[in-house]
Amino acid sequence: MEYAIDATNTFDRIDQLVTKRVLEQETAENLAEALKHFFQAQITTTAVASRY
Repeated sequence: MEYAIDATNTFDRIDQLVTKRVLEQETAENLAEALKHFFQAQITTTAVASRY
């Protein structure tokens, strides 16, 4: 809301923040990479939990 970001996808939101010069490119890349790892960990945890 503060930066008038209209994207709903988190990765697209990060890109828009770079475009608006709120985030630096390197910071955005690091954030997106961390988010990918988080999603992967979440998927792995869910898959393991569903076995029990």
